[in-house]
Amino acid sequence: MKMDEIARAIVEFDDKKAKALATKALKAPNGFEAVVESIRVGMEEVGRLYESKEYFLSDLIMAAALAQDLFEMAKPYLTERARPAKGRILVGTVQGSVHSMGKSILISILTSGGYEVHDLGADVPAEKFVEKVREIKPQVVGLSVGLTQALPSVKKVVEALKAAGLRDQVKVILGGNAATEERAAQAGVDAYGASAIAGLRIIDSWMK
Repeated sequence: MKMDEIARAIVEFDDKKAKALATKALKAPNGFEAVVESIRVGMEEVGRLYESKEYFLSDLIMAAALAQDLFEMAKPYLTERARPAKGRILVGTVQGSVHSMGKSILISILTSGGYEVHDLGADVPAEKFVEKVREIKPQVVGLSVGLTQALPSVKKVVEALKAAGLRDQVKVILGGNAATEERAAQAGVDAYGASAIAGLRIIDSWMK
């Protein structure tokens, strides 16, 4: 995984360097996308170090706080981005996983683009997704999984939607540090979003 200077600064918890680099990057064309991609890469590496026990929970929290600060800096540069028609999106981090950084970025991007987004939060059981899909009737369900041990929960959500007769009424997209194209296919979701930006583009295509 290739890391740029901003991503590396996140991994090293270098607040001043990260913010200075982001300020400079945001002045360039496509600065928003560049900074968000750096955040994704940095947090992916932090997540890997955490899962391999090289980083502790305090490190994960510190990096996530810095990443959130960087995203808040980037958000004003999102306003000029054109968006297609609005839709209703339900998102949540599956049971057994509490990571929510990527989900928070995606929510901010979708909301800024005019989508109606409902966030179930983290560590959400399959039954809660079913209940909320029945209630709000979204076009898309976004699942986030931050830890590999929580991957079975993704399939549980898909199976619960099928059992409730709701699966064919929604598109399901999977993202998060523990997600991959292969794991998404195994879980039976419709698409894998490698980043918040990738997820946005997939959802945009579904809403056209």
